[in-house]
Amino acid sequence: MKRCTDMRVWTLLVVLGSGLFFGCEEMVDPANTTDEAFTMYGVFNPSEDSQAVRIFPIEDILDVTLPEPIDARVFSTDMDTGQQAEWRDSLVHFEAGPFGHVFWSPFRAEYDHTYRLEVTRSDGVMAHVTTTVPPLVEPFIVEPDSLDFYLVASVYWPNAPSVINVVVRYVSNIGVYTANYGPASEPSDGGRLVQINFREDTRKILFDAIVQRVSPVHIFGVVISAIVASADWVPPDGAFDPNVLVEPGVFSNVEDGFGFVGAGYESVILWEPSDGVIRHSGFRVVESN
Repeated sequence: MKRCTDMRVWTLLVVLGSGLFFGCEEMVDPANTTDEAFTMYGVFNPSEDSQAVRIFPIEDILDVTLPEPIDARVFSTDMDTGQQAEWRDSLVHFEAGPFGHVFWSPFRAEYDHTYRLEVTRSDGVMAHVTTTVPPLVEPFIVEPDSLDFYLVASVYWPNAPSVINVVVRYVSNIGVYTANYGPASEPSDGGRLVQINFREDTRKILFDAIVQRVSPVHIFGVVISAIVASADWVPPDGAFDPNVLVEPGVFSNVEDGFGFVGAGYESVILWEPSDGVIRHSGFRVVESN
């Protein structure tokens, strides 16, 4: 038995946040209202050397998972190469309290490859899902004109099917300030675009500097991180609303079952704003020696 503390393995928890799926047992439909046998959640991540998916058996009575084996076998197939693998079960004790069955396999998912994941029960009942790993993309930023009052920067992920969980961190001499943009990307020239509101995001830094009597105030850099995701990773109405997603079947791509298995990886870009942008937003340029 393992305890869930390695965030590299639990990629889905990082992306969706707050343990929406991994911490909630009651979301699964009971067997007397459905013929489905399994609910599954996971991510094919090409930046990791092992893949993982959490499996929930759908049973008559909703209860927390017991620390004992379940009637399930998990297989994956790389639809581009035909390579197959059987995944191993691991009983995990999550920090929130309940146990969970996380099946895993030691291989690195390939960019631009399509994978089929199957979960079968001993009586032959099966749930399956197919997802395509997005291509490896290099994001780039188009800095705003320093004379533009709003100072809106554009970040592009060319050829990205979807970009979600966009987080912008402003590194200053009074701390790191975070702006969460969520799934705020929009289609642009075959990829995805996110508009970063530099002036609006950094007002709190200047306000806190006044309160703390810090002067001058510097912006050293901006770190923009996001998840480049598979095309099927699009939530209802474009937002990851826990009150909506907790309902079975609302956000699901699993056939003959429930849940969601997508593909994606983290993408990070560092932006060092020009002296003009820094000055026109009210900060002091760091003088070089």
